[in-house]
Amino acid sequence: MRRNELGRLRAALAQKDAQLESSRQLLALEQSACEEKLESIATYAAAASERAEQAEQAAVSAEARAARAESALAQRESRLLAIATQAEAAAQQLTAAGDERAAEACATPGTPPPAAVASDSGAPARGSASGTIDAQIAE
Repeated sequence: MRRNELGRLRAALAQKDAQLESSRQLLALEQSACEEKLESIATYAAAASERAEQAEQAAVSAEARAARAESALAQRESRLLAIATQAEAAAQQLTAAGDERAAEACATPGTPPPAAVASDSGAPARGSASGTIDAQIAE
């Protein structure tokens, strides 16, 4: 009986050893799967970090482009203001010159009224005698 019992215990022990070995193999597979998942997560995290860094660089670049565009716009505004100022000054000079010519024309006896004084371009003013064909024929 002792032998039978010893045989049964050995068989049970062998079965437990087989179960233990099976559990160890299963655990090794699960550990390998976990390590692969960790590696995948680390790769994903590295890629996400790289994309974040690229996005940050793009944002810095966009800020620099915006600053350059703002500077260029300010320069253009300044140039336009200078041009407008020059145009206004030129218009005032032309107006003053026209007023002066009109005053001289009115002050000279026998000169037609200001409406008949030639324009700044050199073309005859409207209604002036030298501007009509009849007046040219009569001369």
